[in-house]
Amino acid sequence: MKRTASDAFQPDGVAFLDPKVYFQQWQQHCFAASSTPSTSQSRAGSTVGTEAVGLATALGHQGSTYAASTTAAPTEKSEVMQQVEEASAVKCATIVKEKGANFTTAVALEAFNTMATKSSFKLREELCRQPQVKRLCKRVQGLLAKPPPGISFEMLSRAAWNMVHFPEEVRGDAQATMGPTANSLGASQASDWKANSAARIIWSLAKAEVIAHYKPLVSQVVAELVAFRGRRIKELTDESLIGLQWAIARAR
Repeated sequence: MKRTASDAFQPDGVAFLDPKVYFQQWQQHCFAASSTPSTSQSRAGSTVGTEAVGLATALGHQGSTYAASTTAAPTEKSEVMQQVEEASAVKCATIVKEKGANFTTAVALEAFNTMATKSSFKLREELCRQPQVKRLCKRVQGLLAKPPPGISFEMLSRAAWNMVHFPEEVRGDAQATMGPTANSLGASQASDWKANSAARIIWSLAKAEVIAHYKPLVSQVVAELVAFRGRRIKELTDESLIGLQWAIARAR
């Protein structure tokens, strides 16, 4: 028999804006419909309700499986990696002096991140006067200009974001340094990059004052973020969202 209007799922409140809430309400509706079927429903109608519950259960199971997979034990870090992660910017500069010659790419980028995020701009200026810090900045500049095989876009985007926090003199030619990462973003499928990483690149290009050369890339990233009623905008942190808005204004 035909389903009545009362049988149809009707989301309410925040469900119109939040997909997670929408799914929860729909799942509850399916279970309620299967547990208290209307006497006017035919067997075919009951089958549809059962299949809907099965789908809801399967989706819920997939979500549980995904959550379990994302909570796997973290990869064990080397001693020097832990040291540069936990150190202050000044202490990290000392570690770079003592051990920097033997740093892997991952450790070098982590040390660069520590000094970029745990210091004021004034302190970064002072650190950049130290020869070992200059060498590290030069190394990261080279990694960005010619990314080695196997390095992830996430690592490159963070390195670019860190680079523009340092004084201009350590960046070299900003377009040559930032260009390869920006081009990598433009050539990637939208499903291959995280929203925050893409926003970091756009902000970095604007901060380095080269975003005028990448207006098509800005349009490409923004189009992906606002598609499907802004589904991916929810992935952005507040900092990334504010930075992206500032960068878009600079690109106009």
